[in-house]
Amino acid sequence: NILIAETSPDDEGYNTLTTADLSPGAHAITLRAVDPSNLSGEASVTVTVVTVVESPSITIVHPVSGDRAPQDAEFLFEANVTDPQDEATALLVEVESELDGFLCSLDVNVDGNGTCLSRLQTVGTHRITFTVTDTDGNEARRTASLPVDAVAQVPTIVVTTPASGSTVRQAVVL
Repeated sequence: NILIAETSPDDEGYNTLTTADLSPGAHAITLRAVDPSNLSGEASVTVTVVTVVESPSITIVHPVSGDRAPQDAEFLFEANVTDPQDEATALLVEVESELDGFLCSLDVNVDGNGTCLSRLQTVGTHRITFTVTDTDGNEARRTASLPVDAVAQVPTIVVTTPASGSTVRQAVVL
């Protein structure tokens, strides 16, 4: 038996114990209470302490500050991801726009680099969110701002007169 802490109960009679000082694995925890008359009682529980699982990390590679995207044209999204517990290829990375919703899932290689292509439909400034999720369900997010510009439409020209193949005199206004 190792004495971890000697504490007084709070106003409601509760004591708390933090597991931060316990190593991963099984532990028997016994609480002994002693009253002012030196009468005592005790209770025990067995708990298993697990290692705190760390969240993955993500760095946006593309788009970068100052980038702009044309409306409805393929645009490359790219990020680098890592996780202390999982291989990079086991990580799920999704890209979303607050204006257009889900855009794509990155195809991540063993080095943690991932890319995907998607089209942005809505003109305006998009807040692009990259979310990486590991196999334990832990997530990390990063955002980037990406302006999407309307693509200028090529004007349509129709010649109504003269008809194609017509003969016209010189110096006639058409």
